[in-house]
Amino acid sequence: MARTTGGGAEAHRPDGRRRRGRWWTVVATVLIVVGALLAPLAAAASWANTTLTDTDRFVDTYAPLAHDPAVRDLVTDETVRVIEEQVDIPQLTSDVIDGIIDLGTGPVATQALEALKGSVTQGLQSLVRSKVADLVASEGFDTVWTNTLRITHVQLTAALQGDPDALVGLGEDGSIGIQLAPIVDAAKQMLVSDGFTFADRIPSTDRVIVVAQSDALPTIQRGYDIAVVSGAWLPWVALLLIAAGVAVARRRWIALMWAGIAVAATMTILVVALAVGRAVAADAVVSSEVAAGVVDALFDAALSPLRGAAVVVIVGALVVAVVGWIAGPWRLPRALRGFALTGARGVRDAVVSRRAASR
Repeated sequence: MARTTGGGAEAHRPDGRRRRGRWWTVVATVLIVVGALLAPLAAAASWANTTLTDTDRFVDTYAPLAHDPAVRDLVTDETVRVIEEQVDIPQLTSDVIDGIIDLGTGPVATQALEALKGSVTQGLQSLVRSKVADLVASEGFDTVWTNTLRITHVQLTAALQGDPDALVGLGEDGSIGIQLAPIVDAAKQMLVSDGFTFADRIPSTDRVIVVAQSDALPTIQRGYDIAVVSGAWLPWVALLLIAAGVAVARRRWIALMWAGIAVAATMTILVVALAVGRAVAADAVVSSEVAAGVVDALFDAALSPLRGAAVVVIVGALVVAVVGWIAGPWRLPRALRGFALTGARGVRDAVVSRRAASR
C-alpha cells in the first residue's frame, strides 16, 4: 500500500518513488490560470511596447495607409490647405492681371481681364490640387509617406515622454496627428519643377494633420512608461507561470492540454475584445477635420499586428492542447499512439526488408 506523509502532501509508489500529492494539483492549476489570464495582457503590452519604441515597426504598420483612398484624400486636402495659406492665389492672380492692364489695354479688354480673375483663380487652385493629388497617387509617394511616418514616430515618442519641444503633441483635448512637413516639401518641389515659381514662397511647415481626438489619449501619455516596461517582461512572466504550472502538475500531459485550452480561450477573448473595442473606440475618437474612413483605416492598421499575433497564439495553444491530449492516459489517445507505433514499425520493417532484398 502507498504510504502518506506530511498530511498527504506526498505518497510512495510500490516501486519506492514518491508521487506528488493533491496540493501540487492546486498549485499547478493556480499557476496555469494566472498565466493564461496574463497572456492577453502580455500580448497587448508587447504590442504597445513595440509600437511606441520601434520606429521601423511603426513605419511598417502604417506604411500601407499610403494606398488607402481616405488617407490620400485627407493628405491631399491638408497639403493644398497649407499651400493656399502660404500663397494667396487670388491675390497673386489679381496682381498678374492688374500688371497686364497697367501695360495699357482698352476698356473692353480691361473689362474682360477683370472678369477673368475669378476663373483664373479657380483654374490655378484646381491645377494645384491636381498636382498634389498626382503626387499622392504616384509611386514616389511611398517614400514620402515613409519619411512622414518616421518623423511622426520620433516626435510622438518625444511627446509621450513629455518633451516640450515635440512637434507632434498630445494636447489637453487629447488630439494627436501626423507630421505634414515631408509631404508639403515634396509638393513644393514638384510645383516648382513644373514651372509654378510661386511655390518658392512656401516655407517649411510644422503643420500636423489632426487624425484623432479622445479624452483617453492623455491617459496613454501617462501610461507610456508602464507600457514600455511591462511590454518587455510581462510575456515572459506569463510563459514562466504556465511552464511552472505544467512542471509541478501531477499529470503533466493533462496539465499541458488544459494550459493550451486556457491560453486559447483567453486569447480568443482578446480577439473578440479587439473587435468590440475597435467599434466603440472609433465612435469615441473624433476629429472634425477627419473623415470616419481615415479613423477606421488607422485603427485597422494599428490593431492588425496584435490581432494577427493573437490568432497565431490561439493556433499554437490548440496544437499544444492536442499534443497533451494525444500523450494523455485516455483510451482513444492510447489507441492512436498504438496505431501510430504499429504503423511506424511496419514502415521500418518494410524499409529493412527492401534494403535486404536489394543486396
